[in-house]
Amino acid sequence: MAETYPLAREIIGRQTDQQLTYRRFGRAGDQSFWGVGLSSFFMSLSEQGEANEVSAEQAVLLGGTTARGGGLGWWWHTTEDTMDKIDPEFLARDARVYVDVVGRLATDAIVPLDVRAPLEEMRSALATIESLWSDLPAETSDDDPGFADLRRDLDRAVTAAETLMTRVGAADEDADVLSRAVLAACKALVPVNYTRSGMFEHDLALAATVMPALRPERPLVEMSENELMGASHALRRAINQVRWGLRAATTAMESV
Repeated sequence: MAETYPLAREIIGRQTDQQLTYRRFGRAGDQSFWGVGLSSFFMSLSEQGEANEVSAEQAVLLGGTTARGGGLGWWWHTTEDTMDKIDPEFLARDARVYVDVVGRLATDAIVPLDVRAPLEEMRSALATIESLWSDLPAETSDDDPGFADLRRDLDRAVTAAETLMTRVGAADEDADVLSRAVLAACKALVPVNYTRSGMFEHDLALAATVMPALRPERPLVEMSENELMGASHALRRAINQVRWGLRAATTAMESV
């Protein structure tokens, strides 16, 4: 996630001498807690090397994520997934990464999450999201869905995050208060940044675009007039949902 990437990149660099490239999580069984706002670090840590006979398409079926990785091996989730498939050195290396992450989360005076990053991710995506609705016919919507208000709330949250993280970087006191503010802000942002269904449902196990609730479920040109009207009202409710999350995060950050 954007808020966990800086720490993950630092630890991966130190423990493996490799560069971690940022890529948003997809929704899978390991990511069951987005709705309640839990930030997370890794889906899986190691894959087979890129110099692998498995094609990129097949690698995806084996847990692979990009053409750079060959997935988790043909034996993944089979009875052949036995100890002889493990390289002890790689196992120790991966364990060091996990121990380092957990250690930092458990012992840093201020939780090492960067709340600025998800907000910038959301702000960067907003123009693209708004353009998806540019062809919405006026007769299917009775008023403005609220993108301008959303942008104002987002700008205010970005300002609050910059102020908070500046204090975090210079803090030698009030660590507990600052840490709670960072956690509360991230907890409010994860559901709106990653989920369509929110707190009490689960989204499908697919790629997670930025602020998925704000995106039409399919292109507007494919919708009937009645479907367009329903989509426009769903958009207003989704914008209200995202604004609620942004305001909650802003309140937490401004409270300190």
